[in-house]
Amino acid sequence: GPHMLRRGTPESDENARAIFEQVLARDPTNARAHAGIALSWFNQWSCQFWDRFEETSQRAYESAHRALELDEEDAMIHLVLAKVQLFRRAFESASWYLDRALALTPNDADLLAQAALYEVYLGQPEMGLEHVARAIRLNPFHPNDYFATAALGHFFARDLDRALAMHAKA
Repeated sequence: GPHMLRRGTPESDENARAIFEQVLARDPTNARAHAGIALSWFNQWSCQFWDRFEETSQRAYESAHRALELDEEDAMIHLVLAKVQLFRRAFESASWYLDRALALTPNDADLLAQAALYEVYLGQPEMGLEHVARAIRLNPFHPNDYFATAALGHFFARDLDRALAMHAKA
């Protein structure tokens, strides 16, 4: 399911959702499967189905909250909710979920890299740069998209030379 979500196509999102629904058929209390469904709806809402914006937004939100009801200690679920709330323009709520995710797992490099991007979107590029720098230190074999996140953070922090340098690395 997570692999399918990374492809970012309507078909792969539907396939991922089908996988997560199979998991839930066996175990309705699997919080990560609910979070995966939330991400599949998020992808469709934010990238693909503008004509069904409200419907897919609501489905992403409801699935993410169902996941949280099942496991409030899973940092990734809080990160999913932060993303959903950010795109719903509920910035205070998005910031709270983001802070909670970081408090739960402050040393998860991938979570830090994603959180860095959301901090930039929330108007806090310096905080985002701190997160991505920490992610790079924690995982020296990180994917190149860490550099892309750093480039965006430097761009919004108005450090264009560093933004270009990070972009070149990405």
